[in-house]
Amino acid sequence: MTLAAGPSAVRKRQIHVSTMLVPRFNEYWKTRIGRISEYVTAARAAGFSVRRVQPLNERALGFWTLSNAWTREQLANVDADERTRLQRSCDEHAWLRHALASNSIQYTFVSFALDAGRK
Repeated sequence: MTLAAGPSAVRKRQIHVSTMLVPRFNEYWKTRIGRISEYVTAARAAGFSVRRVQPLNERALGFWTLSNAWTREQLANVDADERTRLQRSCDEHAWLRHALASNSIQYTFVSFALDAGRK
């Protein structure tokens, strides 16, 4: 992972997933999730320092609860193929909400600042 030096501050929301949960998370969300330490290492290599790390799990729970409720509400109004897709979405959103609630996944706001003297 690399970060290019540029703006004086970079704000990054990230999700950190317990090692056992990585394959499921990456497959469904079509991503490669990283650890906080990977982001910090890349930022430092590009001349940034960590300004702030703020956990967001509790703040995100309500979103995933509402997302799942809305998706479940749609199940009755769609064809079979869409119902299958939405049911998977419901399952994954419920799984993600549970993982956030149990801290198996850490959703974090990380703020970086360009170190003085590096531009």
